[in-house]
Amino acid sequence: MAEAGQGTSTPGEPEQPQGIVAKLLGWVEKVGNRLPDPAFLFLFTLLLVWVASLVFAGYEFSVPARDGVRILAVQNQLTGQSLAVFLSSMVTTFTGFAPLGVVLVGLPLGLSATYVYP
Repeated sequence: MAEAGQGTSTPGEPEQPQGIVAKLLGWVEKVGNRLPDPAFLFLFTLLLVWVASLVFAGYEFSVPARDGVRILAVQNQLTGQSLAVFLSSMVTTFTGFAPLGVVLVGLPLGLSATYVYP
């Protein structure tokens, strides 16, 4: 018989919270754990955008703007010129992205706090 304040879980098994928020967070954790590494997510998304730009190249879309309607055309990102611009501006793009600096500084600090100084 379980004593007051103790859960009904079996020995060796952690007690599972039963609230709706706890269940939602548990689901988010399970889904998050199944996702691949963020670098692979970035690579997959990059490839998806490149393929979409190839498929929709030449399509035009009208977009509302302050000064009237603007016409935007999809450009193929797999052409030689587009790939050259992508590669030549890659360093400036990543160094100019302020949140990346926080990650690059914070990640080693977090890892050292976890693994070097436990």
